[in-house]
Amino acid sequence: MRVEIYYLSGTGNSLHVAKELQKRITATKLIPIVGLLPHKRIQIEASTIGLIFPVQALGIPVVIRRFLRRARMEKGAYVFAVATREGTVFHGFRQINGLLRRNRQKLSSQFLLTMPTSDPRAKGYRPPTETTIVDMEQGIEKKLDVIAQTIRTKRLLLENGSESPIKTPYGKVRNYVLERLVLLAHRTSEHIGGVNYFYADAKCTGCGICSTVCLSSKIVMDEKRSPAWQRGVLCYMCFACVNHCPKESVQIRSIWAVQSHTTENGRYSHPYATAKEIAAQKVRQ
Repeated sequence: MRVEIYYLSGTGNSLHVAKELQKRITATKLIPIVGLLPHKRIQIEASTIGLIFPVQALGIPVVIRRFLRRARMEKGAYVFAVATREGTVFHGFRQINGLLRRNRQKLSSQFLLTMPTSDPRAKGYRPPTETTIVDMEQGIEKKLDVIAQTIRTKRLLLENGSESPIKTPYGKVRNYVLERLVLLAHRTSEHIGGVNYFYADAKCTGCGICSTVCLSSKIVMDEKRSPAWQRGVLCYMCFACVNHCPKESVQIRSIWAVQSHTTENGRYSHPYATAKEIAAQKVRQ
């Protein structure tokens, strides 16, 4: 069985999951999606195809949408998806199936993994402690065993992402409306050039790590060795620049719908995934 796992990871959660599945499933190749995006057509010949990515704005990242629009798969392939999330509602499996229809495909199995969030905007956010990460990892390891077994045997297993482990303060109708607005805003951002609300504060030392890990190459270092977010380049919203900055200098401005408290909060990146590994996703495949 030839298995190819296509992954996207900004702060390491999804990369860690991809590496752990590779350990459990023989003849598995890991392929970073960002390195494939320069191609207008992506031909995939594997009999088992995996997608691993973080949940963004309740749905799939723009990188996943762009990849699936260009991907061409063999008829009858077993396609699975693993989405890593903090615990929010997720509507992305339906989005993926819509994009797979052009290949006359649909997901054979789909999974959700709850992991520490890499979004430090919320008031009172604190990065997980080492103990918390170890405790969560035990549960993740057990679920990865189940996922790997499902893939090896090519079983049909479709987890439902419409239920959220995180309780929301609004009623069912209001939550429904808010979810649709978030999904619409995320899809619209792709066509208007994405967001431009990142900046570096006075703690910046000009090390350039934010530019190195930026998966869309939106960040460049100017003549003063300060990071600049180019307006003409789409942001992939991976938050790698925010979470891999060693001085926690990269901040997110508040916008009309979301207050940002990054100046008060810590940062998180997965302890088993390095900034060098994140940056390596940009190498053209």
